[in-house]
Amino acid sequence: MANSSNDTKMNRMAAGVSIGLAVGAGCGVAVGVAAGDIALWLAVGIGCGIAVGAAVGGMLEYRKGDHK
Repeated sequence: MANSSNDTKMNRMAAGVSIGLAVGAGCGVAVGVAAGDIALWLAVGIGCGIAVGAAVGGMLEYRKGDHK
């Protein structure tokens, strides 16, 4: 069964968000260890990572021409 445009759009967005979550968690832990407050910086890193990941997923979606 072929992917429809909506499925492809969701896959790009999901990939961006999941990569952003992983990168944000890693950065949050690294900064948290250095600063001595892992819980705070982990939450900040995950939040920023998800936001940036969603933005990248949206940009990829728009660039591929799926916005029409």
